Amino acid sequence: MPFAFDQLDNPQAGGFLGDARPLGLAAAAHGAWVAFATHGDANHAALPEWPRDNFHMRPTMIVDVRCHVDEDPSADDIVLWDGVL
Repeated sequence: MPFAFDQLDNPQAGGFLGDARPLGLAAAAHGAWVAFATHGDANHAALPEWPRDNFHMRPTMIVDVRCHVDEDPSADDIVLWDGVL
């Protein structure tokens, strides 16, 4: 949550941050939340291009120190649950 809300200076966030404060990660996560809330699209300058979701591709943004899009990273989990629910 400290990344999504850009709260790296908050003392309560210390346990999530470790010794090195990943400022780029905070900019990417917080920027995506703000862009989505204001424009309905999470794309912004601190992220690589994030294609819209569709049933066949399922592009998922992996928000990490180096953000990237992964196509359907939960495919195996979805197959496992198919038919259960």
